[in-house]
This record gives sequence, C-alpha cells and structure tokens, in this order.
Amino acid sequence: MRRDLGFQRLSSYIVGLLTRRQMLLVLMFAVLHAALLQNITSQAGRILMLMHFALFLLWQPFVSAQSRIASRQIVLMGIVLGALSYWMSWWLMCFWLALLAGLVGGRVFFYNQRSTKVFYLLALSYLISMLMLYAMPYVIPNGYAAEKQIMPLIGYGLPVVIIVMALLPEGGEVESSREAIDLAYSVFIMLMLAVVALGSIAIMMLKQIDYIQALLLTIFTMAATLLLASWLWNPGAGVSGLSAVASRYMLSIGLPFEQWLRSMAELAQQEPDPDRFLDGACKGMVAQLPWVLSCHWTVDGKSSATELPDIGRIKTVFQQGELTLTLATEQAVAPMMVWHFNLVTQLVARFHAEKKRDRQLREMAYMQAVHETGARVTHDVKNLLQSLHALLFVIGEQGEISIDKAQPLLRRQLPLITQRLQRTLDKLRVPETEGGEKMGAQSWWNELRNQYEARGVKFEVQGDFDDKRIAASLFNNAAENLLQNAFDKRAGEPDIDITVLLDLRFDKPVLKVTDTGSPMPSTKAADIGQRPVASENGLGIGLYQLARMAAMEGYGLVLRSNKSGDVCFKLAPARRPD
Repeated sequence: MRRDLGFQRLSSYIVGLLTRRQMLLVLMFAVLHAALLQNITSQAGRILMLMHFALFLLWQPFVSAQSRIASRQIVLMGIVLGALSYWMSWWLMCFWLALLAGLVGGRVFFYNQRSTKVFYLLALSYLISMLMLYAMPYVIPNGYAAEKQIMPLIGYGLPVVIIVMALLPEGGEVESSREAIDLAYSVFIMLMLAVVALGSIAIMMLKQIDYIQALLLTIFTMAATLLLASWLWNPGAGVSGLSAVASRYMLSIGLPFEQWLRSMAELAQQEPDPDRFLDGACKGMVAQLPWVLSCHWTVDGKSSATELPDIGRIKTVFQQGELTLTLATEQAVAPMMVWHFNLVTQLVARFHAEKKRDRQLREMAYMQAVHETGARVTHDVKNLLQSLHALLFVIGEQGEISIDKAQPLLRRQLPLITQRLQRTLDKLRVPETEGGEKMGAQSWWNELRNQYEARGVKFEVQGDFDDKRIAASLFNNAAENLLQNAFDKRAGEPDIDITVLLDLRFDKPVLKVTDTGSPMPSTKAADIGQRPVASENGLGIGLYQLARMAAMEGYGLVLRSNKSGDVCFKLAPARRPD
C-alpha cells in the first residue's frame, strides 16, 4: 500500500514537472553543470550525464512527453543513451553543447513575453559559455592551462545564471509552441558556434597566442563581419540591399513572376469570359515556362480543350477552391516551384472568380432590364385596352345616330392607338433602361389632348412651347398611369374633376395630374414610387415602375398634395424647388 502511494506521488511530481518546462530545463542544466565539474570521463560524470540525457528526453521539444512510446523504442533509446554516457568524450561534449545551443536558440524568437525571452537568452548564454570557456580547452593543445585560469568564473559564476533562470517567473509556454523550432535559426547558431570555435583554434595555432586571446579576437572579428553583413542586407536611405536581391531571386526562381503577373492583368482586362481567360492563362504559362509541357484546367465540371499527355510525363495537381490546374513536366516539380505554383493557382482562381462574378452581374442586370421593360409593356397594353374600351363605349352610346358622326372620333383615336402599339412593340425588341427619344412638347401635348379630351379631362398649359422638347416615353407613361388611376377613382366617385397641367416655365417640362376626389390612405401615400403597393384599382406597380423610369431621366415622381378635393401627382426634375 505504501509502495503504491509512493509511486502515485512520484507520478504526480513527474506530471507536474512536465508542465513546468522552464524548471525542467533548469534541472537539466544543473545536472549537466555538475557532470562537467565532476569530469565527464569519470564514473560520477557518466552517471550524471545519463541523468542529464533522461531529463533531456522529458524536455525535448519534438515529441510530447505524454505521447505513448513502444517498448522497442524505449529499449533502443536506453541503449543509445547508455552508449553515449559510457563513451562520452570532450569532442562529443562540444558537439552536444552546440546542439543544445541550437535547440534553445531556435526557440528564443517564438515568445513575446519578456520573462520567457530573457529565460531562453540566459540559457543560450550559459551553453555558449560552457562550450567556449570550459569544453573547448580540453580538446585543443595547451588549452587546459588557459582553462585553469578561468575555473573560478566557470565554477562559481555560471551557476549564478542557472539560479537566476530558476528565479524567473514561469512563462505561458503553451503546448502548441513546444514543438515550435525554427530550423533555420538553430542551424545558423550551430554554424556560428562552429566557426567561432574552429576559428579560435586556427588563430591560436597560427599566431601562437593563448586560447582566450584567440577566442576574443575571433569573437570581435565575427561581430564586425556580422555588422557589415547586416548593413549590406539593408543599407537604408532608399538603397536596396542584399535583402531585395534575395527576395527577388526567391520570387523569380524558375518563374518570371513580375512578367507573369503583368500578363495575367492584361489578359484579365482583355478577356471577359472566364473560361477563355483560363485557356489564355494556361497557354501563357506554357509559353513562358519551357519546362512546362502542358497545362490543363478544371472548374465547375468544365475543362480546357487541351488534353494532357497520357504517358512519359509527370503530372502535378494544384487546387484552389473550385479551380484545379494540372501541369505536365518532364521532371518532378521542385519544392520551391510547388510554392510558386500554389501562388499562381491562387491568383488565377481569384481572376476567374472575378470574371465569373462579373458575368453573373451582367446577366442579372439584363434580366432586371427585361423584367422592368415587361412590367412597363404590361401597363402600356393595359392602358391601350382601356382606351379601346372607352372608344367602343362612346361609339355604342350614339345609338341610332349615324355611324358617320363617329368617324371623326375614330380617325383621331385609331392612329394614336396604332402609334402607341408600335412603341410598345419596339420596347419588346431591346429591353429599355432609359426614358427614350425626345419629341416636340407641343406635338406631344396635342396628341395627349386628342386622346383624353373626349373623356372629360381638362388640359392647362403654363409658359410657352417654343422649341421645348420632351421625353416622350417617360411623359406618356406618366400621363397614362396617372390618368388611368384617376379614371379608376372616378368610377367610384363620378363627380370628380380631372386636370392635366403642363408647366413649361423651367428648363425641363413639369407635368401635374390633379383630381378632386378623396385622398389616398397615408400608409399607401408614403410608399408611392418607393415600392409596389397592393391595390385593386392600381396605384401600385405602375407608379413604382414610373418612379424608377423617371429617376433614370433625372426626374422625380412625388405626391404633391393629398387632401380631400385636391389630390395632385407631379412629375418634375429631381431636386427642383416648388
């Protein structure tokens, strides 16, 4: 029972230690420091190194410590670690310290919290100091004597760094960042340490000076070299350095990126059809890249006309959304080129999506024009039928009177009805989105009077006709819709008067239609011209279409007056004061 309880406590301690990553690294450094001071070739040093390797397995950032490991892997790792501990030498220790420095240095740039960044910087400083000041003197001739001079600094100074690391607050090192190792930074740090170490040995041999002096000379030389390289990388003052050259090379390796982007932009402006754009993009890719033998695209169940070769070619597929590009090459595509063509596929897919969206918008605009034209034609036909019914009603009222007396009325009305039918048919040929052609105001006014004067409508004019011209289609629709609505109201209120006023005192004519009937409900009056209004007697879709047509001609349809005995609609230029 006590044994099980002790095992549970030990397990809880280990789990708690695994969650404290920084403390685990501190313990690993403390055991490493003790092994180095005990001499790694001694029995105690080998035991401490074995403990150090065990702590490293718990800390290592590649595989989570909670992951399950097979028994064979555990046995293999035990054999490898035991062999390393038994055959540990100072050359192997130098390599191990450089490897640890690379692993720790590759994690410094992943943290923004100051305490965590300082912790890993101290860890990197400790490893570099132990490598250069303690391990290296053991592997070079006459280096041990120089090492004895700095033994107090190593034995009593560097443990202070470990103590400071232990006192720093634990940072928020999340589980996902434990595996985050910047390979480029790690390799760079290891190479820099190798250059400093080997350079110090070379200068020491050539100049016959102490190791410490050679180390300081190498460090200052490397610092000056790095300072010069950093300045050449980005000189500033508007001068592009090696960074611009490297970026240009990375973006243009095997692919003239800027030329391709320019050609894609020109093709996108010249070719509105999305499928033909994809064909042009693939042809341009084959023409600009000699090693690309063929390019095949597939999107929305459609595919390019060009066929891919069946045999003797390596096919590489790149996909972005619904677009799939398949390239046929002689050799396998390099990893850098895979990155480039992923970017290429993304750009082509974006252009194709824009082309497809533009085509849909054009189709929607055309269908909307057809719908609006159909709605206007429907109201024109409705008004024509009502005019014919009114004409037949007048002829039928004559009774026994000779039909010869009705002929003047027919001669006036039938040509007008024929012209209106012809205009209605013209609208069906091409969907209209504008008001139509202009005609003389006086001619239009005379036709309107001849059409409606016999139905008890009063006509008034303000101003002179002169050479004024009028938007015939707009004003015809306005007069027909407004008068027909007034006639519908007269069917329920026979005594109302209807007046049409044409105001020619301004630059553009103004049309007013007034009746003396009852006002419109306020709920419907607010929606007139803004949206269709449900009504048995009109005043709905017709006025809504009229308002949209008026807006295209720079006019506005408003309900100027809505009170008993004075209901007035006005068609006037937009934003004109009364």
